[in-house]
Amino acid sequence: MKSNMFREVDFEQGSWIDLFVDCMLKNCPVILCPEFTKNWQSRSEWVSDDGKPFLESLVRQFGNLMIPVIDGDDQCNYGEMTLSDFAKYFTEGGRERLIYAKDWHFQRDADCSPYKLPLFLQSDWFNHEERSFVGDYRFVYIGVRETWTRFHCDVMNSYSWSANVCGRKLWYFVPAGGEEHFRTGKETYAADIREYRDRWQKAGVIEVIQEEGEIVFVPSSWFHQVHNLEDTISINHNFINSSNVDMALSAIQKRIQEIVAEIEDSRNMFTDEEFVTQVQLILKADSKVDVATFIDFLDYLISDRSLRATFCWICPRHVNVFDCKKDAKCLNRAKNEWKKQCSCGSVFADTMCNSCRDWLAAYELSCCIEARRMCAAIRV
Repeated sequence: MKSNMFREVDFEQGSWIDLFVDCMLKNCPVILCPEFTKNWQSRSEWVSDDGKPFLESLVRQFGNLMIPVIDGDDQCNYGEMTLSDFAKYFTEGGRERLIYAKDWHFQRDADCSPYKLPLFLQSDWFNHEERSFVGDYRFVYIGVRETWTRFHCDVMNSYSWSANVCGRKLWYFVPAGGEEHFRTGKETYAADIREYRDRWQKAGVIEVIQEEGEIVFVPSSWFHQVHNLEDTISINHNFINSSNVDMALSAIQKRIQEIVAEIEDSRNMFTDEEFVTQVQLILKADSKVDVATFIDFLDYLISDRSLRATFCWICPRHVNVFDCKKDAKCLNRAKNEWKKQCSCGSVFADTMCNSCRDWLAAYELSCCIEARRMCAAIRV
């Protein structure tokens, strides 16, 4: 089942600003047509003439690299193997056992990024800042037909995008809040929502097929489940930016509350300061970031954007900049004013004009300042 909440972009006219406002700020899913990836190096070098994955190209350069793999049946048996060994499995058959290469930090391990992001996806505070506070969240997935990823929500309420270099995927999306129909325990959800089809209508399940070359954008806090309909290679990022940093902080606050509840019985073993430290240690182990690290991250962004911004982003209707995302008048005003000065060209542009850089820096600075205030208010 599909819904009008899921937007498909295949037009040649327009601006990346439309996508930034209508998808990121409004937190709505979108699928971008193959035009966005047609010039990617990966789509020419990693795909054979018949449209199948061409792993020989990767093996020639990176065959000795160790890559993470998972048992495609129970999705619990994680391990590693060389890319060369995985390619033999992938190309020579013998697929009684399904193996899925997932979460491979290809860009980090291979020191290579065989793609160029469209403007819509370039505002990425995790993977494109000069300083890394949370590590690398860029991945390559290589899956044989019928491998899949269980029902889940992305870490820290981050956005994610997934580009099919080749192959096709079937996605099941559930809008934020609908995941409660698939809750199986206090902190657990169904692994496979296909077993609960009687709940789909109430949960608002959206079913989408992603074709070769298309990019799927996943909003913050949207649960999803993904199936490889064919042998498939995809490139994926998780990220936060000015549009969802408030949701990332909400996820951190929620996780802190959960951790406190989990270890409350041992509170009397610690001083108050020691208990807070224990909570933050668990939080960092779970999410790769604790509150202090996030504050350092925001302080860096505030300093950097203060140098870039040529004006301040001020809303006459709201004190809190994040409230603007909930106001259609604010969004329309921002979009129209922003687009008046934009000279980036079509929606497929990959280089941002100076005016857009100024607007984005001003908006990011305002969001970082408000997020810094929110972060300082978090209590255990």
